[in-house]
Amino acid sequence: MTNDPLNNNTPTKASEKRRLVIHAGPHKTATTYIQENLFAARDALARAGWLYPVDPIDNRTGQHGLTLHAEEYLLEDGARRQILEDWARSAREGNQNILLSAESFCRWEAKNLDWLADILGFDDYEIIYVIRDALDLFPSLWGEEVKHGRTAGFADRFARICLQPLQSRILNPMLDVKPWLKNDRVRVHAVPFDLLKTRGADIYCHITESILHVHGLTPTAKGVINPKIALEVTEFLRLITLMHHDGQSHCGPELRIKFTEILTPELSDQIKTEMLGDARHARRNIPVRANQGFQKTIEANLKRQLTDAWSAEVGPDEPMFSYERRVFPYYNEFILSTVEPVRLMAEGILQQING
Repeated sequence: MTNDPLNNNTPTKASEKRRLVIHAGPHKTATTYIQENLFAARDALARAGWLYPVDPIDNRTGQHGLTLHAEEYLLEDGARRQILEDWARSAREGNQNILLSAESFCRWEAKNLDWLADILGFDDYEIIYVIRDALDLFPSLWGEEVKHGRTAGFADRFARICLQPLQSRILNPMLDVKPWLKNDRVRVHAVPFDLLKTRGADIYCHITESILHVHGLTPTAKGVINPKIALEVTEFLRLITLMHHDGQSHCGPELRIKFTEILTPELSDQIKTEMLGDARHARRNIPVRANQGFQKTIEANLKRQLTDAWSAEVGPDEPMFSYERRVFPYYNEFILSTVEPVRLMAEGILQQING
C-alpha cells in the first residue's frame, strides 16, 4: 500500500451529504501521531473528498489551534473568523467533507461546537473520541501538567481524582461524552484505544478506514511522536518550578520552555543520576491493586451507553481496560529539596535560566 487512497475512494458525490468530523482527543491518546499523519496525508485525503485544513496558528503540524482561541474564530468580528469562512467556502466549492483535530475540542462547550458547525455550513457533525485506560493515561497527563507549570505532586494529584472517580473527567470518559449523546446534531465515534492496541491495529489506519471510509492510507510518521520525559527529569522540573515561583500551584510553561532549551542529553543524564543516587530516599511508590471497582463501573457504563457508537466491535464480556496491579513511582518534593547535590544543581540551573 502507498500513502494514497485506493481507486474506490472518490470525492463526495453531489447526491451524498457532506460530513463534518471533529477528532476531539483527549490528550495522551495518540493524538499527535494521528494529527501528524493526517497532516502528511492531506493531499491524499483531498483526493478522497476530505478537506484537512492547515490552521495558520500552527501550520507545521496537524493540530488545529483554533480550540485555544475560540472567540477569535467563532465571533463574527473575531480576528480569525475569516479562516473558518475560507475553509467553509473551499469545502463547499470542492464538495468536500471537513475533518478537524485538536485535543482541546473535548473541553469545548456544546454551544461552541454547534457554532463551529454553523459557520462551516453543516447541520450536524460527528465527533471522534478515543477512550483509553485512565490508569495508564494519568501518569502522562500529570507529566504534561508539570510541563505546563502545575506544581501539584503526583501523589496529591492522584489522590484528588481517586476520591470521587466517577466525577473525574480523567477517570470517567462519560463526563466528556454524555453531553454529545444528548445533542441531536452530534454522532459520536468512540474509539477503544486499548482494544485496538491488543488487536495490533494502527489507530490512524483504523480512524481513516472505519470512520472516514478512506482506504489505503499508511502512516508516514511512525513510532512515538511525543516522547515521554523521564520521571526524574519531570520531578526535577517540578522542583525548580516550585523554587522559582515560591510554591505557586500554576505557573505557566515559560520556565519549562527555558529549561528545555538548555536540557542537553548530558544534563538529562546528570539529573537522572543525581535523582536515582543521592535523592533515591525521596522516591516513593503508590501501589494500585488490581480489579479497581470504579474501573469496572466505568467500563460497564461505557459499554451500556455507547452501544451504537463504537468504531470497532466491543464484545460484551471483553475487558476494555487492564486490571493488573500497578505501581506508580514519584518523588517527595520536601525530601528532594533537602538533598544538597540536587538543590545545588537546581539553583545553578535557575541562575543559568535567569541569566
